[in-house]
Amino acid sequence: MIERAIDGLLALATSLMSKEVRSMAGPRYSRHKPHGGRYVRWGSNPGRVRVGAERVPVDVPRVRNRTNAPTPQRINASTPQRINAHT
Repeated sequence: MIERAIDGLLALATSLMSKEVRSMAGPRYSRHKPHGGRYVRWGSNPGRVRVGAERVPVDVPRVRNRTNAPTPQRINASTPQRINAHT
């Protein structure tokens, strides 16, 4: 049962990250980019999501800013939030 909860929370975290990337860089392989094409996908980094007391590995997508302006740091927030598997 715990495995199912971990899988569900991991799927939720992955979905939230990809939704945020899509809002910044647009749909994958699309020519119609939001923000004037300012942001592009730039691979991924290994990361971890804390689920209860366990740290689960996850790929964290990267977004590159084509201009010199600062990129919003919503995906890689400086204060991690904890997802509890216990309800």
